[in-house]
Amino acid sequence: MISTVLLLALSASPAPLSANTPAEGCTPGYWKTHLERWDGVGSNDFTQSVVASLSFNGVFGVTSTESGLAETATLFDATSLMGGGLEALNRHAAAAAASADSVDYSITLGQVIDTYRSAVLGSAGIESTKAMLEGYNELGCPLHNSPPPPPITFCFADQGDCPCANESLLGGCGNSSGLGALIGTAGSSSVAADDLNLIATQLPANATVLFLAANMLSRSPFMDGLLCIGGPGSKIYRLPPATTSGADGSATLGSGLVALSNTNAVPIKGGIIPGDTWYFQTFFRDMGAGGCGTGANTSNVVGVTFTP
Repeated sequence: MISTVLLLALSASPAPLSANTPAEGCTPGYWKTHLERWDGVGSNDFTQSVVASLSFNGVFGVTSTESGLAETATLFDATSLMGGGLEALNRHAAAAAASADSVDYSITLGQVIDTYRSAVLGSAGIESTKAMLEGYNELGCPLHNSPPPPPITFCFADQGDCPCANESLLGGCGNSSGLGALIGTAGSSSVAADDLNLIATQLPANATVLFLAANMLSRSPFMDGLLCIGGPGSKIYRLPPATTSGADGSATLGSGLVALSNTNAVPIKGGIIPGDTWYFQTFFRDMGAGGCGTGANTSNVVGVTFTP
């Protein structure tokens, strides 16, 4: 059954946009990384009646068979779907519902629901409907009304879980440099500028280094260090090319990560888009003394939320 919260939205006549106001829309990535803006808690929500915890199937009035989603799946869950086809339609439908309830969206909330139902019930194409909603969602999000969040570091080796008690308070688990490897960034998080650089320091000198990326965090012992990205349902991507640390124990992966994400070398579905948060970690060879003797180690993690 369709949520009673949205019955009025379904029955209301479409509200025309102002002729002087360009249409707006916010991507699935925005709603995925700004739960506080539509969680239904407190006074900081942008949405009026669409709440992140509402049942996706209930809001859209479909069954699990029709949507491909479990009855327990929420609108927020749908914004994190990574696949194409029906999953992509679900992802953009959830974002469209939140956008239609908060900004000057191209169509009303009721029309979003009707359009989705027509697609999954067979009277309109799934791909064409997904493309239409995706286009509406990418018209520009006025809710980006604060400075972009800075990169955030995770996975410091200070919790007593390094493989051989090689803790380090200032990076990953200790390596043969006498420190734990540290990853940071330079440049901006702008997708359009595509000038983000990943910089690893406190590495062993002249070590082979790989930069890795995933869209989820985890934490478990791995080789001489900790693996803190990936997890159930999250693929870990290797960002080419492999590089080598210099005599000073540093390595950099230059700008162009967004462009790289759209190539066969790093086949991220849909590529890196505004609103996405990605987590980066380095893996490096370490044959010197100071680790656990497995011959490899990792840095800590830096998380970046990408902006337009």
